[in-house]
Amino acid sequence: MILRVKKKTRKKNSGDPNTENPTQEGTISMEILGVVGTVYKFQGMSDFQYLAFTNGSDGPRTSLYDRVLLEKPEKEEYFHQDIPLYIPPPIFSRLDNPVDYYYRPNINHRDGYQNPHLSSDNLIGLSRARRPHNAIFVNFEDGEVPSEPHPAAVKNWKKLCTNPVDKKVEQEMKRLFKCRPIWSRNAIKANISIHPDKLKLLLPYFAYYMLTGPWRSLWVRFGYDPRKNPEAKIYQVLDFRIRCGMKYGYTPNDMPVKAKRSTYNYSLPITLKKPVPQAVSMQDLTHGLGSLGSKDSKKLPSNKYRLKVSCSA
Repeated sequence: MILRVKKKTRKKNSGDPNTENPTQEGTISMEILGVVGTVYKFQGMSDFQYLAFTNGSDGPRTSLYDRVLLEKPEKEEYFHQDIPLYIPPPIFSRLDNPVDYYYRPNINHRDGYQNPHLSSDNLIGLSRARRPHNAIFVNFEDGEVPSEPHPAAVKNWKKLCTNPVDKKVEQEMKRLFKCRPIWSRNAIKANISIHPDKLKLLLPYFAYYMLTGPWRSLWVRFGYDPRKNPEAKIYQVLDFRIRCGMKYGYTPNDMPVKAKRSTYNYSLPITLKKPVPQAVSMQDLTHGLGSLGSKDSKKLPSNKYRLKVSCSA
């Protein structure tokens, strides 16, 4: 159905600007116009347009296109005057494909539920919450490092560690951090045979995770501060990128270091990828035409004859 929704609001008083006009809620009216018989759906998003305008004192908006476009030579004072900044947003939409929006009622939470507190410095990607593995994250600028794991991390691992295999893995992990205070996830996986899901619960039990600094993306033993120990310099992360082109004699298949992600072939998880048609060879065509005949239908000419005719034509 097509639904028309109108909201009537009272305009502000255009008299004395010092007089306060009480704000009133607008009146909302709804009207059903008819039933939709045909719906068109698109696989791509519509184009976005960013307009620069100013709000006048009496309400209407004025476009700045004529003021920005220079039609005649201007004096030097024109380029030194203060003008407002109209910076477009870095991204217009988090999605690159249209989605079906279903009008559903709000979620009914239990009594006593409180919305999570959102910090002002993390307002992008609110739909992706951090997984609750109870790991302790430390920045390079933090003053102190944790000396013991989070109580929830201890509880989760003790709840999972019920068989002798898990206890053996726990002892091996303890031995690794005793020999070396800093480990990466890949180095631990090379020395211990453990399922990735269990490794996510076992690592917060022995170490904390460094987010920034020379030891970023590494797991550090509890109570060990690499910033205060000079011997920890050998465990710093060496991050490098090698971009080899065709002029160096390399092809994308035999590059020395594979890139984690491609800059030119990037797509979101919700991106709809169209299937690419497979190329048919002459051999497949020859074998495929031979199995199309049946007893009731007429006998097809030989495949070789068909190919000769097509080549001569």
